[in-house]
Amino acid sequence: MKEIRPIHIIDEEIKQQAQNEAQKILDQSDLQCREISEDYSSRLNQELKEKEDYFNQKANSYQNNLNAKITLEQKRYNALFIRNSIINAINDFLEAMPEEKRLQIVMKAVSTGKNVFKDKEINVFVYGFNEEAVLEELKKLFQKQIVSCTKVLFNQKVHEIDIGLKFNEGIIIETTDTFILGRFTLCEIIGKLLDKKTYKLASILFGEGVFDA
Repeated sequence: MKEIRPIHIIDEEIKQQAQNEAQKILDQSDLQCREISEDYSSRLNQELKEKEDYFNQKANSYQNNLNAKITLEQKRYNALFIRNSIINAINDFLEAMPEEKRLQIVMKAVSTGKNVFKDKEINVFVYGFNEEAVLEELKKLFQKQIVSCTKVLFNQKVHEIDIGLKFNEGIIIETTDTFILGRFTLCEIIGKLLDKKTYKLASILFGEGVFDA
């Protein structure tokens, strides 16, 4: 006779598995730039496909032992738990990383978007990072285009959604005519990563539509 296990025990097992999977994804990622590359995304997608098969088997097992469905509210709660678990793991990862490596993550984004500032004078605004270190890196890309480099606070120059990072660090570049403004921050980079990867992970664990209202 099959054992019917209490829903709260199954919930705890699912949440623990979600936390473990989030940690595995972060451990295998290279937040020093490759995590935002297409090459990394391709590898991660393959890993997620393998996890999908694994969790489909788990889901079938739970379904056989459970006569009640997990409610939509429970799905939303678990999805939030996954996101918070990933943020906590990212914070631990970033905390173990020296500032110069976190700066390189942001500088990769600056390098990708530098062409929009071609032949234009720019003002630079820095928060979190050491402005002298930032200026030294930016001079390699913009040479004599830089007019000023100013230290600002998080959310002082542009508004960003606080996603819970321990390190709010970033670079904002604005043309002197104020027509073009570029935001290159850990908050933006990791926020985009979360939006993309958390949805995939949550969908695998709890099915499509887990974030639907």
